[in-house]
Amino acid sequence: MQETLNVEMILPYSAAGDKKLVYKNLHLQNVNENHQTTVYMRVRLNKVKAVLGENGETLKQICRESGAKIELSEKEPFNQFVLRGTTAQVQSGECLIREKTIQLPTHFNQQKPSDLQILPQNKVNVKHCTNEEVRPTFECGICFESFKIEEGCISCEVNAFTLEPTKEIHTVCIHCMRGYAHSAVNDIPVAFGGTGLQCASPECKNIFTLPTFEFYLSDEDYLPLKLRLQEQCLADASLEDLVICPGCGFKFCALTMTEYYRCVCGRVQCKFCPRLYNAEHIGKTCQLLDKEEEAKSVSSQKLEAKISEAVIRKCYKCGIAFVKIDGCNKMQ
Repeated sequence: MQETLNVEMILPYSAAGDKKLVYKNLHLQNVNENHQTTVYMRVRLNKVKAVLGENGETLKQICRESGAKIELSEKEPFNQFVLRGTTAQVQSGECLIREKTIQLPTHFNQQKPSDLQILPQNKVNVKHCTNEEVRPTFECGICFESFKIEEGCISCEVNAFTLEPTKEIHTVCIHCMRGYAHSAVNDIPVAFGGTGLQCASPECKNIFTLPTFEFYLSDEDYLPLKLRLQEQCLADASLEDLVICPGCGFKFCALTMTEYYRCVCGRVQCKFCPRLYNAEHIGKTCQLLDKEEEAKSVSSQKLEAKISEAVIRKCYKCGIAFVKIDGCNKMQ
């Protein structure tokens, strides 16, 4: 019996009160380990090369260690791997692929780490740690829970645009990073230049760069967040010739020698006013068109006043205004 499971993305995260890895849209623990299973696992496009390796050697090694048959999809989406085998083989293959795509922070492996980065070496030895020994942990800067390093963590980095960077490094868990990135799509401010997200610590000037946590985000959060970072980058660049088409919102740099620009959507827009650069605008300045529109507005107001005087009448005794609906003009 063969079972096919279609998984758009498999992401590890730490749930409150449960330190085990939980899988989104997939619960393989309910499947018999002897059943033949097919799983479609998608990774970020920039991580496909890390899984394949040079001449596909890394992927071949993963197949040998897990026992599963793993292939890269030849059709869209091109970042999808197909895993076939028993449930145990597929689970092992997923873990090995995930290890190739997740990069732990480098400051945990420095020769002289500080107390703010990892636990003291006399208590935990990262290089010689075995299953029986205590695993190195970190405290999340948002929820203040303790997590194991291998469960995944994101650390802030020095902002290149900051003259006085913060030396202290802050680390957050994957679950909090997802919520923090989701809020950054619309609410919280992002880093200057769109280089990433501001550190969750209020006084820290460091940032969380997008490549360090993009793998953990769903497409519903990743794509809007990436678009916002791009817009922030353009806004902070202060480009004088940058224009935004009012019709389609397309952004590009227009020629500085012309009074108008032509967007990819076909709209011909004036650079100095919200009007279309059509036959009425050609040969006339924006100020002249403003005066003409103002004159038309005054004339229209006068015409409306005269129409109101003809329709609205006043009582000759008390002066109350009224509108005649029917009947003759005699008033008593």
